[in-house]
Amino acid sequence: MTLTEKLKSLKNNEVIALSLLLFGQTMITNTVSTGVNILFTDVWKMTAWTTSFILLAAKIVEAVANPVAGYFVDRTHTKWGKCRPYILFATPPLVLTTILMFLPVSFGQTGDIVFLVGAFMVYTIANVLFYLPASGLMPLVFPDTTERTKAISYSSTLGSMGSILPSVLFFLIADLVAHGTGNDKAGYFVSAIAFTLPSALLLFLTFNKIKEKVTIPAQKQNYRESIAFVFKNKPLILIMISTIMMPLANMTGSFIGYFSKWAYVDTINFGGVSNLAVLFPALSILSGLAYMLSMTLVPWLLKKMSKKQLFILSSLLGLVANVAAWFIGFDNIFIFAAFRFFTNFPVGIASVLLTSFTTENIEFTQWKTGKRTEGATFAAKNMICSIFSAGTMVLPLMILGAMHYNPDAMQAVVDSGAPLLSSEFGGIVKGIFFAMTVLSAVGYLLQLLPMLFYKFNDKEYAEAMEEIRARQ
Repeated sequence: MTLTEKLKSLKNNEVIALSLLLFGQTMITNTVSTGVNILFTDVWKMTAWTTSFILLAAKIVEAVANPVAGYFVDRTHTKWGKCRPYILFATPPLVLTTILMFLPVSFGQTGDIVFLVGAFMVYTIANVLFYLPASGLMPLVFPDTTERTKAISYSSTLGSMGSILPSVLFFLIADLVAHGTGNDKAGYFVSAIAFTLPSALLLFLTFNKIKEKVTIPAQKQNYRESIAFVFKNKPLILIMISTIMMPLANMTGSFIGYFSKWAYVDTINFGGVSNLAVLFPALSILSGLAYMLSMTLVPWLLKKMSKKQLFILSSLLGLVANVAAWFIGFDNIFIFAAFRFFTNFPVGIASVLLTSFTTENIEFTQWKTGKRTEGATFAAKNMICSIFSAGTMVLPLMILGAMHYNPDAMQAVVDSGAPLLSSEFGGIVKGIFFAMTVLSAVGYLLQLLPMLFYKFNDKEYAEAMEEIRARQ
């Protein structure tokens, strides 16, 4: 089949398959991101500083693993394609290492740290081996940029539902198991299995439903030259900078577990179920709905404006909403929940657009060099993002460490019947709220600025694609 015939054969079931792929992947990654921080600080009783150093070490390992994974991807040429085989072979290690990280073991204070560091590092490597080629699938399955943007929007919307399930149920399952067994570690372990094993089934099922339509012949290429050109790709560098700022713009998501646990402990009581098990899911549902709705609207919004304009406007919305949330405060949980919806709305738009911008820059590289370098492009991007986003990823725990976060002492105040917000620990809760809102506003501003200088517009992209087709 010619490329045109392959494009005409695109079916909705491929979007569905990619949605299920993202659903399974995000369910695993969000199980980890939802549970790990509180698992380390409140269950394993590690200090916030120790936890932040573990996460920082994981980011360093991730940065090193990305170019290695990219090297293998760009040298993969099979009957299944270039990136697709990794769905099949990288899924088992990803699932096993996720479960390993939540094992309810006890090796003593030093032994626990060694075990968790080792488990987290192995999980990080397995996640890179799966995530990088999965990211490279989109331009190979959907060569046309219009179809691709729609596919990214719709599959990301459906796939993001996988992130909602752990947000809604993870702490509730862990809480119920812990009450039944008297073992918090066992609760987190059972909850992790409940989301990880179904994810594995979904990932395996999508393998036969996705076909790569861009056939890349085996060719000798200098991988270092490919990486070097990626770093010379000015449009991609700007996209990287904006991507680096996304965790800071979404700082609310990093703190929402701790906020849910302590912010309303003086005024809201759910009986035998913790505030964390109820408020965290409720607030996560709101943010998840905002996230999915915004991603769904991207194709429609792009009929009204360019991708660059949409990115800038959505970032401004996030900035204004977070500043407004800070001034209004969190005394009224319903008002706070409403602002949580609007502060998270731009996150979905940015996620779709940054993915679309990145995949377009694969064709930019092909236009300039004549080579397809999915592996090198995503490896370089992920490596840089891992290095520079390490600070923003561990910043929440460093902030908690600087505020002397002590969950046992805070719980003792609650158990005594004294109001937590009026105690010496009230400043910690207020500090968490400040970080959730003001730092998120700063993140949106820093995310916006690089896009002001982004010049690889739709017209230039169309010209590049015409030249690439003419060569073929």
